[in-house]
Amino acid sequence: MDGKSADDRNFAFGPFVLDRGSRILLREGREVRLAHRPFDILVHLIVNRDRVVPRSELLDRFWDGHDVYDDALRKSIGAVRKALGDTKRPSNYIETRYGDGYRFVSDLATARVPTALLANGRVRSGSFTPVRALILAASVVILAVLTLGLYVTAPSESSSSATAQATHRGTPRSIAVMPIKNLTGKAETEYFSDGVTDSIITELARAGDLKVISRGSTFSFKGREIDPRELGRELGVDVILEGTLQSKGENVNIRVRLINASDGSIVWTSNDFERRFTAASDLQDTIACSVAAELRLQICGDAGHNTQNGIAYQEYLKGRYEWNKRTPAGIKKSIEHFNRAIEFDPMFSRAYSGLSESYSMGLWYVPFPSEYALPKATEAARRALAIDPDSAEAMTALANAAVLDWRWDEAREMIEKAVTRDANYARAFHVYAFYLTAFNRYDEAIRSIRRAHELDPMNSVIRADTAHILLHGHREDASRIDAAIAECDSLITTDPSYAETYDYRATAYSLKNDSDRFAADLIEAKRIRGEKGLNRFTSAYSSKGKPGLLRLLLADELQLAKNGDPRPMRIAAIYAALGEKASAIDWLTRAVNDHDAEIIGLAQNPWFDILRDDPSFVELLHRAGLAR
Repeated sequence: MDGKSADDRNFAFGPFVLDRGSRILLREGREVRLAHRPFDILVHLIVNRDRVVPRSELLDRFWDGHDVYDDALRKSIGAVRKALGDTKRPSNYIETRYGDGYRFVSDLATARVPTALLANGRVRSGSFTPVRALILAASVVILAVLTLGLYVTAPSESSSSATAQATHRGTPRSIAVMPIKNLTGKAETEYFSDGVTDSIITELARAGDLKVISRGSTFSFKGREIDPRELGRELGVDVILEGTLQSKGENVNIRVRLINASDGSIVWTSNDFERRFTAASDLQDTIACSVAAELRLQICGDAGHNTQNGIAYQEYLKGRYEWNKRTPAGIKKSIEHFNRAIEFDPMFSRAYSGLSESYSMGLWYVPFPSEYALPKATEAARRALAIDPDSAEAMTALANAAVLDWRWDEAREMIEKAVTRDANYARAFHVYAFYLTAFNRYDEAIRSIRRAHELDPMNSVIRADTAHILLHGHREDASRIDAAIAECDSLITTDPSYAETYDYRATAYSLKNDSDRFAADLIEAKRIRGEKGLNRFTSAYSSKGKPGLLRLLLADELQLAKNGDPRPMRIAAIYAALGEKASAIDWLTRAVNDHDAEIIGLAQNPWFDILRDDPSFVELLHRAGLAR
């Protein structure tokens, strides 16, 4: 270093030379003015160029730990970029990375500013000799070529957008919309940030040539700071959309940005989207249209499925927020909110779709009686579709209600329209998979559930239902039992807390006559659900084997039925597993009479294999419209 320490050395990058000791930044021999703090931040980024420097580190180091707004840091970074002329994308010198960190990305060389150029720490005007000027100019050219060589195909400033970046690195064909961060400090506005995120996902999914990851997967990362490169790998996307929500008096403010999932660089940042809190019904459309414009997508046009009524929009977002909890209380609250949204805007299609899905979901989670919930689910879905005939969301809601109500022809018509209308709507493919399973179309069902998984890769329900469908096809292909076990094993490594996974794996082990593993998984599912007294199940299996465990399960289910919570399909399945065919048929008859939601899987449910040739079983299939 010619007697200089590493801390005192000069740096050359592009057309610049930075002298740390004299606090001078030169561009082709002429001084570039840079204030004290931005200069120090630039030096810090250069010295730490091997890593992303977190915002928190810069705030602590250069503001002495004082409470400052992020704007102070952004303005300093902006001053550095202005001094370097680093206003184009991709950035030549300083990139903003996910999590609001920064990294110096230019190639670098050490250099010494000739002492003849300095006087009292400043550059002397006209102090270059022709020879020195030529040498420095040549050095600058060489460094510039080395530094900027990677960007020779970069777009011009006029196309500094995600699409311009895509031109350089490949057009984005997939996106994950991460949960908008609620920075208001008010927990009661969480429904708003979540709801806007959900709506943006729905809007972007209308672009048929863009793969959009569904809500279930992106929200599994909520509240976690994860490198976008890891997100890109896990979700299989090219770009990531993230944003923040802040409040300003009676207004809400949202800012979003697109991040390249391959390297974590920011490729586009929006202006602020600001609305009065009570008049923010167009926010998701506006944001989605802005993002679509950057990605060169056409999704913007008539938004008849939305509302211009601010109160209706608030109620809709609250409804979706509660619905996504998938709890008995959440389902009931969602119905209240969707109904209020409809009161304020009777032409709000999405509110009707949400109401329909709440009644359908309530069959499983509350549970609602079929005769109460299904007519309401059907009526709401048909109203949604009448308002917006092109809505895949409304088509899927109606198809789901039709499946549960055994209106199989209508279900097929609606769900096939939905998957054709919106190739990005994971729920449509999920519902379609169950329709296909009901009629033994297993290869198609598996393709459909795999497509749902592709669109929503972190959704545990979809992944577990993949195993469920594989098991229903085991009589056609016995290898599907092992495939179902593998599916469950894979899901348990990423989400060991989803109880149904263990139920399905227990079924697979039962089919393989592995009683020990069957019992272990069955008991584990109960433990995850928080059931008490698990020792009695362990003792029953230890002393009396699988029959003893099944008898204890049966006693519990019969007690629930006596107390007014009958689950006839489950009771029938236990009787069938015990070989008591007559009792199994009796409870299946009750399930059909009660229109039990679980009947839709009756035709090839593996627990009823011993009943396949029983005339009474065949008659029940006919009554449910499943004997085809």
